[in-house]
Amino acid sequence: MDVEVLGIDLGKTVCSLAGLDATGAVVYRKRLQRHRLLDFLEGLDPCIVAMEACGGAHHIGRCCLQHGHEPRLMSPLYVRPYVCPSSDILQPIAECLGAAFEVAEYAVEVPLLIMGCAGVFVCHAVSEGVVEQDSNLAR
Repeated sequence: MDVEVLGIDLGKTVCSLAGLDATGAVVYRKRLQRHRLLDFLEGLDPCIVAMEACGGAHHIGRCCLQHGHEPRLMSPLYVRPYVCPSSDILQPIAECLGAAFEVAEYAVEVPLLIMGCAGVFVCHAVSEGVVEQDSNLAR
């Protein structure tokens, strides 16, 4: 299977996958249960893996890096214009188009969070909350 770009629509229990070749033609479509996705990615040749950025996408992106894939997380704002409102099946293809061919120059790729960085973000959020509470008490 010659997949250059794999688009994944992450759901709670089922993920939709679509693979594009170098010309942009859809060569692969599949629906997988979420717990089988990582095993599927392990057996796939290295390619670009495009996903809409969400909490679970960062974990799957880190697993993709371990298997030699190039994860690309896109903001949901830039995925939606390519999705047909009546069909959720086209979303993985839309993610492929947006991430691989960079159709829109303004589309921002979301950086992949590494485990150490996530802890730092939590610490900053907690400290900002404490400072805000202190200033409210002082008033």
